[in-house]
Amino acid sequence: MQDRILNRALRYRPDEDANRPILHEFDEKVEELLVHYTPSVARNRSHALFFHQLYKAAIDPEPDDVPGPVPSAVIAAFLAAELEFRSPLRLSGRQSIQLAEEFEAVAGACSAAGLHRHAVRAYQRAKALHRMTEDTDGEDRCGLLLARARTAAQPDPWRRRLGRLADILCGYGYRPSWLLGWVVAQLAFFTALVLAIGGGESNWNLAYMALTTFLGPLGPGNLAQVDGAAQVVFGVESWAGALTMAVYFALLVRRWFRL
Repeated sequence: MQDRILNRALRYRPDEDANRPILHEFDEKVEELLVHYTPSVARNRSHALFFHQLYKAAIDPEPDDVPGPVPSAVIAAFLAAELEFRSPLRLSGRQSIQLAEEFEAVAGACSAAGLHRHAVRAYQRAKALHRMTEDTDGEDRCGLLLARARTAAQPDPWRRRLGRLADILCGYGYRPSWLLGWVVAQLAFFTALVLAIGGGESNWNLAYMALTTFLGPLGPGNLAQVDGAAQVVFGVESWAGALTMAVYFALLVRRWFRL
């Protein structure tokens, strides 16, 4: 069975054409291999992965005679992991953890080689296995890497930019604490802007108003002695603060309670 996997891996040329079905040729090869795949029940009880030798070879793969985007040993490990994932025998908890690690390793190699659509599939498998074993940290880690791979695989440049912005702001929702850094940046920006504009108040008063407006809008009485330009800045700051904090607490609750 390992020879069958290696032969197909040598003949496989990864396709990243966005106009073709995702991993169409890869899935065909997996289905061909499934016909001949008859895992041993005894091996399943040993809690060892069936193709551990192929996974070991993919750690430090030897160069191929015909170089491709990734070494054939990595493709062989990917095919083997997909076979074990679709195995008619149920994986044990230990096997699921090990297989998730192998999928993550394959996904990392594919991402480094620019095969982002292949990385998406591998991260999807790893995330599903982490969810089965109730490994929330592993699930979040793979979820973040999966979102990054999907963004990198997006053919539309504008969607790629929006995806990268979501990554920078909050790690696609998996890192809500990053938003606190942006809160500090917004406070510094609006405070500096108000001080540069001036507004009929002392610098200390303006700085205090800029720091407090982020958490709630000022009333008409507070703004009575402030110039019009500074009032506009305070109004924009209050909207930015309300939106930022709403997103932050929504992501925080989602992460804490696994919604």
